[in-house]
Amino acid sequence: KRRLAGFYLAQKKLDKASQMVSELLKQNKDDAAAHVIQGRIDLASGKLSEATSELETAAKAQPRMAEAHFFLGLAHLQARSVAKADSELTTTVKVDPSFYQAYITLAQLKLDIGDSDAAIHYSNQALVVQPNLQETHLILGIAYSSQGDYANAASELQEFLRRNPNNPSGLYQLGILYLKQEEIQKAENQFEAALKSNPQHFESLDALCRIYIVQKNPEKAINRIQQ
Repeated sequence: KRRLAGFYLAQKKLDKASQMVSELLKQNKDDAAAHVIQGRIDLASGKLSEATSELETAAKAQPRMAEAHFFLGLAHLQARSVAKADSELTTTVKVDPSFYQAYITLAQLKLDIGDSDAAIHYSNQALVVQPNLQETHLILGIAYSSQGDYANAASELQEFLRRNPNNPSGLYQLGILYLKQEEIQKAENQFEAALKSNPQHFESLDALCRIYIVQKNPEKAINRIQQ
């Protein structure tokens, strides 16, 4: 039943998954794995409070269950409780050093709060466990760029784009890197490429318009917005 519940969850058949979990918990109310599945169902359903409660129950019942701590960390992230999320995700990798998804999430969390050194550390840890990860190269590129290490930033962003050539976030970040180095035309080209890939990528449109305004060409900015 646990496997079946996991299968239904993966298929986004949440009602059927929840039904399987209910049957599991009737048999054993302390089934930590079942509480984790129910917590994930609640997260997918937008029931953040219920998800947190289920996952806390699982983590208390099985303190060395990495999955319980990981998804509890995700729940705290959704609730914008960054310190609690950090704690649970750190516990995840202590319990299971091969849990690369937790390293990636920690890397992004650290990047978001401006701790580029930690973002680089956790990204590299993820790559040690799973060398073929792609998103870590984007995180690394942004982190190195924020430190002014433009050579490593370019290398990581280009590696990400080699694997994801039309990814608007990657194209945008490479544009930002060029902008920092005052390579304006190259930056414009990247922002235009990002908009070609995703016309709704407003960060790239905003960056282009800022360039035109700095160049004292507001009409060009207005025309680009109206395209």
